[in-house]
Amino acid sequence: MPDLLTRDPNLDVCPNFSSAPFEVTQALMLANGMMDEQVVNVLQDVWTAQNNVEHDQWTQEAEAREVAAATGEQQGNGKRQQQHPETPQMAPQADDIDCLECEQKEKLKLWAFNPNMQVSNIIIP
Repeated sequence: MPDLLTRDPNLDVCPNFSSAPFEVTQALMLANGMMDEQVVNVLQDVWTAQNNVEHDQWTQEAEAREVAAATGEQQGNGKRQQQHPETPQMAPQADDIDCLECEQKEKLKLWAFNPNMQVSNIIIP
């Protein structure tokens, strides 16, 4: 099975194969007797074909994630109802509220900011 894609191929844009980064590839293909336009067209066709494969894989992975999420939600809801069938979801406990207050107190605080302060451009070890 191929690796899972980490980015959406629908957002990819075909590169400009007539630009400087592709000069080496162009030179190799021109040495084999292709014309300039043919080289660019072949490279674009190859890129498009690969992008279509990735697009199909992305779609399949998205569908698999949706199915897994749906089955996970169904199983999770069933387990919760089995554990506490007569108990509806309860409000936060006092301990939970105390924890939230503690977390808010522990957050880092921003020291006083002085927009007029001069900053040196020399790094001193």
